Amino acid sequence: TDIFTPDDTLVDHFDDPKKIESESTSWGVQLDLTDDRTDPRSGLRLKQSTTKVPALERGDPEYSVLSQSATLYIPILEDSTWVFHYFRSDATVTKEGETNPTVIAAENGIAACNVYPSPYLEGCQAAYMADANNTANANKYGTSETLGGAYRLRSYPEMRYKGAHTELLGTEFRWNISTAKSKVNLFFLKDIVHALQLSLFWEEGAVSETEETLGDIKRSTYGAGFRFVAESGNVYRLDWATGDEDSQLTVLFQYPWGESD
Repeated sequence: TDIFTPDDTLVDHFDDPKKIESESTSWGVQLDLTDDRTDPRSGLRLKQSTTKVPALERGDPEYSVLSQSATLYIPILEDSTWVFHYFRSDATVTKEGETNPTVIAAENGIAACNVYPSPYLEGCQAAYMADANNTANANKYGTSETLGGAYRLRSYPEMRYKGAHTELLGTEFRWNISTAKSKVNLFFLKDIVHALQLSLFWEEGAVSETEETLGDIKRSTYGAGFRFVAESGNVYRLDWATGDEDSQLTVLFQYPWGESD
């Protein structure tokens, strides 16, 4: 509802924020060569998916996204695992949308900035044009799967980095401190504990509008977590991660990297 400058100065407010709708169709295949579906200790898991994104409005692009991942599980110590993960996602545009940033900014309401005196006028216009340039790139190149959030590049907010091409490398050491089964019978949770786990992890990711420049700019994150793996198939996960933009705490019911999908 608001646009702020980096020093938290308000440059524009929207009483009726623009709503964006999206639609997509996805299908994929998974090859699971691990020893356990929920909590693998050894083996290899390969995934590939394709997503079709149609144009819903005038100026929208039409494109497809091909995503692939490989996750290797190596047993270590008595009952623990070292995990290595690679992810790649690429968008291919079949029909470009509106790619003129000036037109996009006008449609989004940049004229509203004219009510502000300098220097807020320039700040408001710059914010609109930055958003319009991002939209123009997305309309020309498409948008692959994003980085940031609970599953990939965990120290950054959800969907922090977007582009036509995405790549991620990650590794995680999972130390099973206990594999004795026990019941959990709380007011909000009833399950059977399969394993209690501590983890240390590191991830490095990159996004780009072109394949040639993918990897020129990278962001990394590292952290630690606690999980308990349940017989129900849920993985109750508490991760703390840090990177260039402060830290994030994740509380979720699945492993990272979409392993439980």
